[in-house]
Amino acid sequence: MSDTVWSTRRLLRQSGLILFLLLICPLLAWACKYSVRDVGFVALDSHSYQLQLIVSSETSETLKEKLHSEYAPLLRDTNIELEVLRENSEILSTSQTEQKPDSGKTAAWLIDTFPASSEESESSFPRRLFLEQVPVEDKATLSAFLWELSDSELREKLIAGTLKAHSVLLIIEGTNTEHNELARKLASQASDQVKSELPDLPKPVEFPPEVITLSVNDRETERILLWSWNIDPEDKDQTYLVPLFGRGRILGEPLAVPGISLTELSTILSYVGQDCECEL
Repeated sequence: MSDTVWSTRRLLRQSGLILFLLLICPLLAWACKYSVRDVGFVALDSHSYQLQLIVSSETSETLKEKLHSEYAPLLRDTNIELEVLRENSEILSTSQTEQKPDSGKTAAWLIDTFPASSEESESSFPRRLFLEQVPVEDKATLSAFLWELSDSELREKLIAGTLKAHSVLLIIEGTNTEHNELARKLASQASDQVKSELPDLPKPVEFPPEVITLSVNDRETERILLWSWNIDPEDKDQTYLVPLFGRGRILGEPLAVPGISLTELSTILSYVGQDCECEL
């Protein structure tokens, strides 16, 4: 969730296109015209994730402050805020207090502080993801762990793709090969359709949507990214299509396959190249 992923939710999760336009257009009152893709590169998010490092209740205040002062700067250019807490802290959830840190280690948790997008998700807000136990005083290991939170090969591909192309269609494979094939077919057809429409867009875009695939075997390596999109990292059965644009922003929510038609997918992608007038 560094500047190279802008978010996983900043890599990547917005409430939806309509809300996005309502938020951005007042900021563009001085301009004549932008495409939706253009405004997708504007930073809007003010919320952050929290990385909670839970240490032994016997950890001194000096060590706590040292951990924060040494490692918080590594997350300075991300949308993750570091917090070091003792295992007996009153702000911890029941699941966190049950996952006690091993001797000489810290239990790392990622906390989703973004506002819930529906009444259904209110009950589980804030969301928490246990990451792993990390050696407290092994600087190399802990530093590498922090870097891996905000960067990955896939996230770099997604950002590179959205920078040059109209958009990116990420296929997240599940265990059902027929559903995976259906997702590939939908993505290919939608990309071809957008390609034929590129010359007619209000603002020129040279490349059509790029199709990228995350195999079912690699889903575990991207569990943080999937979790940030509200996809259960432990459930690998469902296939998804994720449309991304701009700074890697997601258009709406991940699309379950089967469950989305070519017409619906094409309609979603059609917004990207359209004008965003100030008076919208």
